[in-house]
Amino acid sequence: FGSYVIRIENLPCAPNTTVGYCQADVYLDRVLIPGQTFQFRITVRDTRGDTTTVPVRLVATEARSDVETIFPHIPAIIIVPEDVKVNTELEYVIVKKNTESRKSATIELRGSPELTIGRLRMNKDTTTGTISVSRPLDFETRNMYRLQVVALDMYVEIGKDSRNAAAFEVIVVVEDVQDTPPIFTRLETIVHLHNNMSIGDVVTKVEAIDGDRGRPRRIKYGLVSENRPFTVLFEIGLFSGEIKLKRSMSELNKITGGKQPAILTVIADEEVTGTGEPAAMSTLADLVLILDDVADRPPYFHNENYACRLNENSGQGTTLTFTDGYVLQVHDDSTGKEFVYALTLENNNGTFEVTPAVIDRHGRFTIMVRNNHLLDFERTRSVRFEVLATELSVRGGDGNDMNRTQTLARAPVVVYLDDVNDNAPRFTNAVYDVQLPENATAGVRVTTVEAVDPDTGLFGRVRYTAVLGFKNSSLVLDPITGVIVVSNDNHGFDREESAEYRLTVEARDMDGGGLLTTVPLNIHVLDINDETPVFQDTPIQFILTQDMRNFTERAFI
Repeated sequence: FGSYVIRIENLPCAPNTTVGYCQADVYLDRVLIPGQTFQFRITVRDTRGDTTTVPVRLVATEARSDVETIFPHIPAIIIVPEDVKVNTELEYVIVKKNTESRKSATIELRGSPELTIGRLRMNKDTTTGTISVSRPLDFETRNMYRLQVVALDMYVEIGKDSRNAAAFEVIVVVEDVQDTPPIFTRLETIVHLHNNMSIGDVVTKVEAIDGDRGRPRRIKYGLVSENRPFTVLFEIGLFSGEIKLKRSMSELNKITGGKQPAILTVIADEEVTGTGEPAAMSTLADLVLILDDVADRPPYFHNENYACRLNENSGQGTTLTFTDGYVLQVHDDSTGKEFVYALTLENNNGTFEVTPAVIDRHGRFTIMVRNNHLLDFERTRSVRFEVLATELSVRGGDGNDMNRTQTLARAPVVVYLDDVNDNAPRFTNAVYDVQLPENATAGVRVTTVEAVDPDTGLFGRVRYTAVLGFKNSSLVLDPITGVIVVSNDNHGFDREESAEYRLTVEARDMDGGGLLTTVPLNIHVLDINDETPVFQDTPIQFILTQDMRNFTERAFI
């Protein structure tokens, strides 16, 4: 009946001064009726597989230890700004102690590492705990916390309630403040300009939103003029973000000299509408404007090909590390010309990305993981793709057009994947249902379990580590073969006690020290004629009539 009325959730084990100790929360999963009694067993298992089982008796009483009685002060919804300082006290909780215990009641806060019970003040009859901020809060990451306040050794009705824990839920709402700059949602980093463009034509459009999502501000746009000589040739809509040509294309060609692209810096700024509001925040972004009438020459990579090793399932943003001899750089032996290249990846299915997207002849680039879905050693041992460089410089140093067809530089890249222990063993059966005679003797085989692991080497070596559950000590599990046999003649699998015993078999990879998986083992006990008949009434008495020929009443045996 244990699993019917209660639910157990294990808590992280904490170190003690002498030995480690572990705790678990026991929750009531059913509404009880006063007078009901449930008897069951609870089993605890250590990391070596050793178990201890204790009997439990749960009695439903008419006690009324209400939450309001246990906690004289329960906070309402707590609202806090996201820029609140660490260690700030937000609210407090009061809990009454158990009147028959010498220990004071204690308070715990569960649900998030950002919030904690900062300090406890213990009086004669109560304990007061303050809910404090332990880590910085961020509205954009999480704007609400559902926390559980747990009291230990708290007040109960003596003789009717023997619980040692009580809890209630508290809600913490995080308010947004202006602390995140605008984010560009539409931005072309490379824009091509045609010679036939006229004054007032739209070159490109940028869009940005406020990084603060709670009360977002309207965004204004502008062009930065400092160290940007081409800014005077363009204008941008204050709120539309449209960049338009302000001077003629001939004037732009004259200023650039046909040697280099034009670079603009766009600023997205928050609009402040009222006094007393936080200061506006801004974000800058560069645009490269390419004149289409400039010729190109083919670049080439420092190495003809690239190769490296990478752990499978490496996270997004992981940078590929190439050994000595590999240089991630683009070259062009031409002279009299400024060089800018667009870098892209081809045939990599979105697995990797190259940064920066635009690079000059002296800059270096990196390749990072973008989506690790295909980085699975069990499916493929390597990933192959190409890195492409397109020259964006379009005019020679003498000012003459070089009307050549645009060319690309290519370099193949191969990334060899290294296996990591990312797969837990998997049993070949979802459940093992076996039959066992109740008179089975020591050494009788119960069943053989089997688990497989797709990982290689030590990561894929499976060992069967434990049989868990009631009567598990009556079974012996071979860690190599998975064979389970009866350990002794007095195993206790008795059909008259229970028709079925539910256990769990555990397997781990890395020779028993790695990832864990379990499978149900259901033993159905077969009844054997091992019980002798027993008379219901002993001794048996019958009374004869006076003539000694019959009984005074009908007799049954």
